[in-house]
Amino acid sequence: MAVVAVAIASTRGLTLPPTLIIALAGAAMWWIGHYAPPSRLDPPAVSASPGGIAVWATLFVLFCLWELGVFLLGNNHDFPTFSMLVDPVVTWPPTRAVATAGWLAWGWYLLRR
Repeated sequence: MAVVAVAIASTRGLTLPPTLIIALAGAAMWWIGHYAPPSRLDPPAVSASPGGIAVWATLFVLFCLWELGVFLLGNNHDFPTFSMLVDPVVTWPPTRAVATAGWLAWGWYLLRR
């Protein structure tokens, strides 16, 4: 995980090299999850309620509609997409490395569930 985070931090954002690194990391996580799954964590004591699922699904759909809407409006400073809003944070290599490590850790946690 640290190697991928440092590799991402050493590249320029939104170019082919980080895209390939992320694609390879995702393919590796898929391969591990499919052919050599890690030991599972204890199952959660409480499952998700239908109301909670509906709330998160609604938030996800609203986020996707916001992204699509502002992209169609021009993706400028008046109508920024999420990637434009987080761009100041992920342009600095140390924060990009931390964000990548967090993303990979979250994916590994979900894989173990």
